[in-house]
Amino acid sequence: MKLFQRYYILFLVLICVPTSIYSMVTDNRYFPWFNHPYNGTDHQHGCLKVDPFFITGTSSWKIKPGVRQIDQETGFPDLQGELDYYQLGIALEMDGKENPIPSDWRNVNDFPMLMPGSFQGQGISFAGYVPLTKHFGIGGTFLFLRLMSQANILPAPTTIKQLNLAAPGNQARLTQLTQDFEAIVGTQNGYIIETGVGDVDLFIRFFDVREYIFYCRKMDTSVAVGLLIPTGVQESLYSIASVPFGGNGFWGWYIAPDLEFELKEDWKLGIVARVQKRFARTVLSRIPIADESALFAPVIGNLNVNPGTTFMFAPYFALEDIREGLGAMVQYTVVAHLADSFTDEREVKTPAANFTNMLANSSWVSEYVTVEGLYDLSFGQPWSYKPLVTLSLDLPLSLLGARGSAKTARITLGLTVDF
Repeated sequence: MKLFQRYYILFLVLICVPTSIYSMVTDNRYFPWFNHPYNGTDHQHGCLKVDPFFITGTSSWKIKPGVRQIDQETGFPDLQGELDYYQLGIALEMDGKENPIPSDWRNVNDFPMLMPGSFQGQGISFAGYVPLTKHFGIGGTFLFLRLMSQANILPAPTTIKQLNLAAPGNQARLTQLTQDFEAIVGTQNGYIIETGVGDVDLFIRFFDVREYIFYCRKMDTSVAVGLLIPTGVQESLYSIASVPFGGNGFWGWYIAPDLEFELKEDWKLGIVARVQKRFARTVLSRIPIADESALFAPVIGNLNVNPGTTFMFAPYFALEDIREGLGAMVQYTVVAHLADSFTDEREVKTPAANFTNMLANSSWVSEYVTVEGLYDLSFGQPWSYKPLVTLSLDLPLSLLGARGSAKTARITLGLTVDF
């Protein structure tokens, strides 16, 4: 009968996977999609998890952050390369297009523009895990998100000074220049609303749970091997405010070891690691030919992208039953993504591609601290299932040197049922 119950729950998990379950996609530089591994039990027990959440982000860590605060942060569109109208004008000329920069401004060879941006979103995520034997289980994760993003184009302080934008008419000329660039390149700034799902994460897990070992009440060791299915919303080539919800259309796999010690009753210390790799794929993409931002590259063609490897490390500490079912958990997460590689696969490779900036901008590091409150609804109740209510806050920080990633905060109100 117990085996039948487990397979019935497994069936419920699997039918949920194609519609709505919570993502552990760690290689997205815009969102903290990493999981909160602590769920109040060990891998001998299954769980179902539902997490409504809210995310917000107003800035990003620069690719090469400086010491001062103003030199550390930038807008999230700048993660694809800083915008310089002088370099963009050169790229247009190389591609045989008109350079819209007025003749009396063409002597300005340093023409930086800022791209401040922000986004807010609401979503719901689901996860399911079922142990099938004493040492083997399977699970899946997925999410649904509605995201409103906004990005503008503003002159940098040096541009304001060099173009004397305080003079009558010059600001209007710059605004028209921005509109001309966008019309020629085929992109735009402003608002965009994207609604859809994230990538599906399906995994198998091998685990071993032992009691009273290494001076601990319990030790739970496991390793998961997972497949990432690229069902997530992909970024648009025609809006600088668009961001991908998952791995931007790339299949992937990962291996994730997990170790948790119950030091003494209600005291738990754990470590989660992960190595993740997306498979190479040829996509239709903007291809830089000068030193222009990849978001504004005038050339669009076939580009083979081989994503870099992503590494994650997340230690955590949890206290259960501090007072009548109340508990708390704190987690630190660092994610490092190595540089991608690019190959121009256009039939006619003229003008020649210049991937220097794309290579430099494709590697990034993000860091987060998670603070979570827990409440065991089954405290004092003779229930066979253990519902756990959680309220968590993920906050971006830079202890080891976060760079090239969005500073996105996430608030999650979750319900986990263990069985």
